[in-house]
Amino acid sequence: MGCARADNGCKEGKCCSASGAVALSQDKLLHLRSPMVGAIRIVMPCRQRWVSFPAGGYAGQLHERRSHRHSRSLGAVLGCCAEGPPDLKGRLRDPSPAWRTQERVYWTLKADYLAGALVPGVRFDLQAFADRHRVSRTPLREAVFRLMGERLFERHPDGGFMVLSPQPAVLADLYTWNALLVLEPMRHIDAEKLAKLLRSLGDAPAPDNPVDLALQISRLFLMLVSEIGNQSAIDTMRNLNERLHYARIGECDSLPDAFKEHKLLLTTDVRDLQRVFRRRLESYHQRRIFLYLRQ
Repeated sequence: MGCARADNGCKEGKCCSASGAVALSQDKLLHLRSPMVGAIRIVMPCRQRWVSFPAGGYAGQLHERRSHRHSRSLGAVLGCCAEGPPDLKGRLRDPSPAWRTQERVYWTLKADYLAGALVPGVRFDLQAFADRHRVSRTPLREAVFRLMGERLFERHPDGGFMVLSPQPAVLADLYTWNALLVLEPMRHIDAEKLAKLLRSLGDAPAPDNPVDLALQISRLFLMLVSEIGNQSAIDTMRNLNERLHYARIGECDSLPDAFKEHKLLLTTDVRDLQRVFRRRLESYHQRRIFLYLRQ
């Protein structure tokens, strides 16, 4: 990857890694109009394609195969991205039954979202969800409107709601913002703390499907940003994780080495861990920005 570094001025455009990355000159990068130019070095993979989310795609298939896992505790799914379900008794001295129902429905719907049970672009079946969880449609609509405010849901063209499916340019922008957030902590975290953080994630069971991979990536980024100690940055990272969740699931199709890339991100037995890990983070984001900018 060294030949793609801006400081040595490499403009050969030759393959510089086993993954097929190429080094491009700065003037070529400017044609991409990426806000990432000038922020981090650009190493772009070739021969990538856009990931679509057809009905019955990854999310639908995983829902069929893993429906028994959707009933696990909310914290097991929500811990990676959202702040988790609140302590309903502690939030109010005497919370009303309606308020408790609204919160329960909201967090249950978000758990389904993060478990890969929904399909972007396909109308969300309000009645089926209400029947499955034995709730009325009113608190469910309120939960959907909250998720619309978080840019996770949108209106379906034929009426109703659906999981938002961002345009490629929007996904590139989200990854740019994500990169800026996760690279900032690298200025403050020392090698010992970084190694401890990565080992704590590496000790967890390795992801064996796209949903679990997306959740573990979210957990890594949230832990990194938490090192800043800025609650606004942490809240922003949570929302970014959730907005990019289904894109990360789909990337397992267009980036076949995504699981290997994740394992490499958590490797600590290298010299100068801080520098190496920062490069890996840059590469992770560069690949995806280029993937979506090409669409």
